[in-house]
Amino acid sequence: MGSLVVPYSEKFEDYLRDESGLVGRAESLSFPDKETEVQEIVKTMRDLGTSLTVQGGKTGLLGGAVPPGGHLMSLTKLRQVKGLAGNKLVVEPGVTLQEVKQVLAKTNLFWPPDPSEGTATVGGVAALGARGMCAHYYGDTARHIEAVRVVLADGSCRLVKRGELWAGRDLLDLFLGKEGLFGVVTELTLLLQEKPEEKWGIIFFFSTESEVIAFARAARKVEVPGAYVAALQYLDRHIQELLRKSRQVVPRLQKLPELMESGAGMVYVEIHGAWPGVEEVAEALMEAGLACGSDPDTALAVSGEAEVERMRLYRHLAVECIGLQAKGPRLSMDVRVAEGALEAVLSGFRARCDAQGIKAGVMGSLGSGLLNINILADNEALWQRGKDFLLDWLEAMKQYLAVGGGIGKTRRELFAKLAGDEAVQGIRRLKEMLDPQHLLNPGNMV
Repeated sequence: MGSLVVPYSEKFEDYLRDESGLVGRAESLSFPDKETEVQEIVKTMRDLGTSLTVQGGKTGLLGGAVPPGGHLMSLTKLRQVKGLAGNKLVVEPGVTLQEVKQVLAKTNLFWPPDPSEGTATVGGVAALGARGMCAHYYGDTARHIEAVRVVLADGSCRLVKRGELWAGRDLLDLFLGKEGLFGVVTELTLLLQEKPEEKWGIIFFFSTESEVIAFARAARKVEVPGAYVAALQYLDRHIQELLRKSRQVVPRLQKLPELMESGAGMVYVEIHGAWPGVEEVAEALMEAGLACGSDPDTALAVSGEAEVERMRLYRHLAVECIGLQAKGPRLSMDVRVAEGALEAVLSGFRARCDAQGIKAGVMGSLGSGLLNINILADNEALWQRGKDFLLDWLEAMKQYLAVGGGIGKTRRELFAKLAGDEAVQGIRRLKEMLDPQHLLNPGNMV
């Protein structure tokens, strides 16, 4: 065990942070490269009564991989691709999304979850339930994972398959999207789909939020055999303006078309499918955009895998730009909006921000009602005001909202406000049952 666990020293300083802005501390670290080593380390920490934080690619924005003390286990050496058979790919958690794409490059298959950070690990994506750009069509990450191998808090290991029930719930869901609270995933079986023959992308600009909502409704109704709207991503005017202002300091933005000004922001639509269906969908969307107030002459349209990937960069770089202007941890929350309430939520949020002098940016999937709310605060006083504002808004809008994404350490208070005491206590009861010593990933979610 001595060779597996090393004491912390300054050379490991980079392992104390992720992209959230939080900085942690650790007394020791380990870098296992096989499942049996993970088991051995977990058992040792259990016997010592030492908490254990599991870390992947450090690309997370919520501090989930930042250790609050104790032991830090990095899974970056668990990165074998174990096999591809039919529509299933078996990987270890340290394999990155980019590596998955490389493995599948010469096949007609792909893994639908596609968070824009290619260096994110599959294990991290599964732990957070990160969805990516095309959640509108492909849905939640859990749909695309058939099984995991997991090391439990007592050091034992088991295979968990979709459909196994425990306490009336699907056991697999206890280890997906739960941020490592109940076990350390050491292997995942991914469910693949056939790649679409064509990918097209179009950006529309709108003057009012009512136009945005009307377009989203119209886009969701577009149905053409053999083609479909895969992504329906919104970036509001504050996010769009941040991208425009950051052009001189973010080199990758300089390689993209300059965005025009617009009153309500922009909507990125991605179309997947076969020819001529993709063209028919694009034509229907252009007509819908025109009917909803978007000038077709200002739309940015591309086709092909490479060009679509470039267009997706706006969404990825928006996250980077928010981080560049932030002073301290990011202040954000992912919410899922009830069906039919999107316009009321967006307009109400903007009116409330304007009335209280809060600068905030909204982006997310209009198709699935998943919004990412960001308070844009560049000093500590504005950050605290923004946090109080966000807590009050979540309380006021509870009837229309549900938790829509990862929590980590930075959103614990926001999660408790929106989810409520019963949900928080439910997670704590599960924690007592599966990890009674509270060893695994302390400080995440609850």
